[in-house]
Amino acid sequence: MLLDASYEIRGLEPVIILWGIDRENNPIALLDKRFRPYFYALLEKGVDDNSVNKIIQRIKALSKPRSPILEVKPVDKRYFGKPVKALLVKTLIPEYVREYREEVKKIPGVLDALEADIRFALRYMVDKRLVPFEWYIVEASEINDPSFRVKKVYLIESDPTSKGREPLPDFKIMAFDIEVYSKTGSPRPEVDPVIIISTQTSD
Repeated sequence: MLLDASYEIRGLEPVIILWGIDRENNPIALLDKRFRPYFYALLEKGVDDNSVNKIIQRIKALSKPRSPILEVKPVDKRYFGKPVKALLVKTLIPEYVREYREEVKKIPGVLDALEADIRFALRYMVDKRLVPFEWYIVEASEINDPSFRVKKVYLIESDPTSKGREPLPDFKIMAFDIEVYSKTGSPRPEVDPVIIISTQTSD
């Protein structure tokens, strides 16, 4: 059962981490090293094939050693319901997507850069159609990685296949996130009001 997704940079590549629970109610982590960040360069209306090829070459010329541009290819998309031409721009390190976005937007013939602000782990979940609290079957091999505080760690070899919403496992830990507001700068607990949330469990 998928609980959450995150990523980290290992060596020189991003690694997606799927956090979940197996059928024996053990916490597990599944790593996917195959996925790469990308965004779309929306082309101006009427750009011909020759101009598209020139734009592709200019985008490739922006490539940086730390996060090279791995692929630039034309794609047919729909924007506000209308068919448009765009370029898929794929790189290596997620943090470079926004940097490349700003540079690509300056190229003549490019109208805008889209989907560059989607978080990398969320991008993975959207593309793979993954939904938290659903069960999945996935081809994976168990690996030894003591850096994760889970029962087992696996390396994903194929995309997960959904089994739909089945009964929830017996959860033992609850987590929550808070958003804090302060009128002036960062919140200060000695000055700003604090709301205390109390929870109780049967265990």
